[in-house]
Amino acid sequence: WNAILVGNEGQGLHNGWVVKNNIVENWHCYGIELTNIKNSSVTGNLVRQGINTTTCSNQDIGILIQSQQLPQGVGGTVKNVKVDNNDVSGSLNRSGIELLAWDATNSKISKLQDILISNNKVNKVFRGIFIFSIGSNANISDVNISENILKGNFHGIQFTDSGGGTHSSINIIKNNISDSIGTTSGIRLTPGTSAVGITINSNNIVNNALFGINHGGTGTLNAKLNWWGNESGPGGIGPGTGDSISANVAYSPWLGLPVGTVPMTYGVDNSSSIQEVIDLANDGDTINVGNGTYTESIKINKSLTLIGTGYSSTTVIDTNGFSAINITTDGVVIDGFDIKFFGTHAIMIKEVDN
Repeated sequence: WNAILVGNEGQGLHNGWVVKNNIVENWHCYGIELTNIKNSSVTGNLVRQGINTTTCSNQDIGILIQSQQLPQGVGGTVKNVKVDNNDVSGSLNRSGIELLAWDATNSKISKLQDILISNNKVNKVFRGIFIFSIGSNANISDVNISENILKGNFHGIQFTDSGGGTHSSINIIKNNISDSIGTTSGIRLTPGTSAVGITINSNNIVNNALFGINHGGTGTLNAKLNWWGNESGPGGIGPGTGDSISANVAYSPWLGLPVGTVPMTYGVDNSSSIQEVIDLANDGDTINVGNGTYTESIKINKSLTLIGTGYSSTTVIDTNGFSAINITTDGVVIDGFDIKFFGTHAIMIKEVDN
């Protein structure tokens, strides 16, 4: 059934388990399962090649962290669990790493909280990472998914809320999500799943077959400051030729180079503001500003290069009745803008040398 199993059916929480530096292979259901536990970790394991049989209805999982409440359970919160530096691959028809909050009773608390998934490699499975909350008292919260390499999976990351299950405060940051081959590909929110509480920032999302992000749920998904494989930004409803995104994805500003590049190039269009990316940038960075009108007064206090698409297509309109662009530092370049102002200055330069 399982290669390694720690758990129960909801009668209480196991505490302080460490599953470390094992080779786990050729199991029938779950390679490593920790159910109803706290203050535990799964680190440094090589997990590969489940045996997809009818024992688990061809639903093999590499690493499962689960809060499960069956009728004999008393309710509980799985918390403070780390899944780090594992290598997961092979024929896994459900998921490589899964967080599952399951209230099978629809009456007992079943929560996952304070979970870290970091520095793992997950390759060529059905869902690289699966976040699944099911049942009216199920909730997954305070999850950080960072610096994982998810390559060649059917879906890179999938979020699903079902049967009243919910989530909150899930951060996806500095991951490499690439070469997904599935019908929804890189990151997927299934129908009925809310985007509220999910943040997808500073990831490399590249070369995924159909979508970098396919948001089939509700609300607007925060997916700013990602690298989409092309300086022009994401494709699909986005302005560029990088990995495609679906509707209801907030993508601007985006990264014009892979995560961690110094100096960085940013892209922005008028679905957000120029000031937003100025505030995020560092000295020496470049900001490419897309076509459109930006109704804002810009304050530049860093040595940045701002490049518009030309005075006939990129317009900044002053909103403060004084100046459209305010510069208070040296080394600023502004090129390719039509600046309209209703005060005394188009560009105000104060206390600078060059």
